[in-house]
Amino acid sequence: MKISTFIFLLSFTPFVVLAQMLQVEQQTIELYLPGTWVCDFTTDITGMSASGRSEDTYTSNGRFNSVAKIKIQLPGEKAATKYLATATGTWALDGNQLTTTGNITMHEQSSNSSQQTSEDANPLELPEIIDVVEIVEINESKFIMKNQPKGSLTECSRKVG
Repeated sequence: MKISTFIFLLSFTPFVVLAQMLQVEQQTIELYLPGTWVCDFTTDITGMSASGRSEDTYTSNGRFNSVAKIKIQLPGEKAATKYLATATGTWALDGNQLTTTGNITMHEQSSNSSQQTSEDANPLELPEIIDVVEIVEINESKFIMKNQPKGSLTECSRKVG
């Protein structure tokens, strides 16, 4: 009876070690994530190419805010449309998975369409958005995340000053 108990405990040990490794990683993320990060990104939004730069601030109490300049290349248009997006909400960790939940407002900065200019454009209020990324690397100066579902990488650097 004692031998089977020992074998069971021995077989369970790798799972305990793995759980401890994930906990250390989450603690590392919780240590370094609070602060302001500048991120350059490129992504594909339902067949449209989008790129830009964001300044994302994460607080230790689980809140975030973000300001991003985004260029979206619309199909059939020669030039990209530019937006200023602002977001506020919450963030949470599950291991190395970072989930942000927030509301986004997009202000058109320029338009290729002769029917609308940035002066008469109303801001676009998007419904609550939930985004999940995998944190691949984080330290005091660099933050790399893998975006879902396509797995593109976004690298951020800590804003100094």
